[in-house]
Amino acid sequence: MTDYSIELAQILEYVAATAIEIRMHSAYARKGQLPERPEAQYDLLWLSDSLHNFDMLGRAIGSGSASNVIDACDDLIGMYQRYGSNDRDYNSKATFDRVEKKGIRLADAIDVFQAIRAKAIAERDLSDAPAQLDLLESNKL
Repeated sequence: MTDYSIELAQILEYVAATAIEIRMHSAYARKGQLPERPEAQYDLLWLSDSLHNFDMLGRAIGSGSASNVIDACDDLIGMYQRYGSNDRDYNSKATFDRVEKKGIRLADAIDVFQAIRAKAIAERDLSDAPAQLDLLESNKL
């Protein structure tokens, strides 16, 4: 099984930074009776939304299937690309623009997903190699 420990460590750092920002956008962080910032609700929505789908990557890695890991990474990469765009179904760009200066960079997360995906592709290709070799050998007969 492929070692994803470096990438998973990077994801945990991203999760921690995002969790801190979620906390700072919550009522917990408001002093006294200060009003909520107008964008706080959307920021909470999009920041938490960006984390809750990591379970699909965890399940994929746990399954030991390189194809499942590739599929999960593809889903996460697409999702994170939409977070940073002005997609009409995702009005999240403003949130991620605001938090980027605090170290929550969508591009960094996408880079990690792409690194995991590349390792899974290499693992899949290696596992397919013996079968392809056997097929070549059988065709020589």
